[in-house]
Amino acid sequence: YLNIPLSRKNIQFPDHVTNIKIDVGLSSDAPQSFQWLESDPNVGVIGIEPLDFNVAAVKAKIQTHQDSQSLLPRFHILPFALGAKVEKRTIFITAGDAGSSSLFMPLTMEVLRKEIVPVIRLEQVLGLIDPVRFPMIDYLKTDSQGSDLEILQSGSNSLKRVAIVTAEAENNAYLETSNSEEEMDAFMSSMGFVRHNPRSALRRKVGGMLAHIAVVHTIYSALKKLIAFLDMKPVSYTHLRAHETGRNL
Repeated sequence: YLNIPLSRKNIQFPDHVTNIKIDVGLSSDAPQSFQWLESDPNVGVIGIEPLDFNVAAVKAKIQTHQDSQSLLPRFHILPFALGAKVEKRTIFITAGDAGSSSLFMPLTMEVLRKEIVPVIRLEQVLGLIDPVRFPMIDYLKTDSQGSDLEILQSGSNSLKRVAIVTAEAENNAYLETSNSEEEMDAFMSSMGFVRHNPRSALRRKVGGMLAHIAVVHTIYSALKKLIAFLDMKPVSYTHLRAHETGRNL
């Protein structure tokens, strides 16, 4: 399920799939994707991950899963990064936790090496999902280490097809990011989304401090994976259209 041509009209899902969710940033074990797939046999997932070794690890995990025959047809992986335009960019692969790798230079984490990866826009991914069969996409989760707002903006008006968005407002751990909570709130509001889990000023301050402390990075990364698994990422928005259509999400 790799290298699906962007010129192909739609990604194909089994007939029994009724809901689509998108997982941007799989890392090596795709905890969010597997939680979705295992909890609902009618869910189809599109995973997006630019690092080849992470893609290989996720493929191995799903192929050895006890329910692989059910999961495989419902899980499509696109081996790209997402960004503002179609291009090739450098990704900084971090030591210890490749899940913290980013298109932006880390400020405190050790960079193990750099690779060149292909980048596409979110609206291209959304364009691969049949708008007649799936007029509304249930969920979009992004965990992209400083790129989340750029990714959401690259969805253009197609982002309005998404009912729920969970993103990571991380503006202090990487160089030259423009990914603050305030910027993300402003953009999502302009697209018709309502924020439903505001954070206190104390929580924002503590989170910003932790992002600067290299010694707690390993613990911080582990906590992020746990939070992703529990589907409780820090910044979440619901589109007003989801309420208007009466979807049970």
